[in-house]
Amino acid sequence: MRSHTQAAHWGRKLLLRVNDIMHTGDEIPHVKKTASLRDALLEVTRKNLGMTVICDDNMMIEGIFTDGDLRRVFDMGVDVRQLSIADVMTPGEYVCALAFWPLRH
Repeated sequence: MRSHTQAAHWGRKLLLRVNDIMHTGDEIPHVKKTASLRDALLEVTRKNLGMTVICDDNMMIEGIFTDGDLRRVFDMGVDVRQLSIADVMTPGEYVCALAFWPLRH
């Protein structure tokens, strides 16, 4: 049997919305598409989120680079000092539409 405290804990979690916990603005790690892999890794380290968003000159999302992508880069056996982030990023837009959270009935 669950205690009242456990039920309250899960109740609060069910009421959370994306905008209650998401990072915004300068909290989000981001680099330009022309950045070196080294500069992108420094941004990942500074912001401590395990990823960085890759943007064009107009700050439009071009892709993402994660800790997992870094492991795959090392598996490729290439000279990482010569790579730009554009060479190894996962292209595409990754957005969260707040209007769809929580799901409406």
